[in-house]
Amino acid sequence: MSHYFIVPYIESSTLYVQGSWRETYGTDYPDGSNDGAGTPTYWGYLAGINYGKVPKIFQAPGDPTQQPGGGWTGRDGTSYIHNGLAFPSWQQGKLPISFPNGTSQIIFFAESYSVTNGGAHWRSWWRYTHHAQWPGSPGSDPYSPNYVANPTYNPPFQVMSSPANAQWYLPQGMTPAGIAVCMGDGSAKIIGGSISPTTWYAANIVAANGMDTDW
Repeated sequence: MSHYFIVPYIESSTLYVQGSWRETYGTDYPDGSNDGAGTPTYWGYLAGINYGKVPKIFQAPGDPTQQPGGGWTGRDGTSYIHNGLAFPSWQQGKLPISFPNGTSQIIFFAESYSVTNGGAHWRSWWRYTHHAQWPGSPGSDPYSPNYVANPTYNPPFQVMSSPANAQWYLPQGMTPAGIAVCMGDGSAKIIGGSISPTTWYAANIVAANGMDTDW
């Protein structure tokens, strides 16, 4: 999944057309897009879109790392990252059949700082989901705009962290109340920082399988 494909549905079709995704990059990308030619590389998007054009709707007003054009030096960085367990890397999901527990029971997006680790990393809005977000894991990518929940990681997200202490593998809440999330049905919730890692994990997986989802 890439935020780029949301752009036509948020009144930014001009920016979408400017992307170079229509170019043929080969057939080694298995999602069937581009008339069967496959999805272009990250750099294919970047070549057409250029830096400094992050849609304002991807920039949270409460994000202390944001600035005009994008959090990373005004060039790139989104304040909303998607759930990598709901949208796995290189897999094509379908609504609603890909979510057997219902779209109202799973988190699709969470707010986060656009720049993390004191400026060392940023969340590129045009990149794809990476495989595993935990540091050192194969397939992890600190520049991808998603997180991967883990039931053993505590805390499961950060609340009002300083930009210097914001970790790239965690979402960041921007108010003392907790973190804002968007559910699969489009509803919004604020989740308190006291939520357990296992409950947070259950809210991020496609099928909770009896796990506690009372949050």
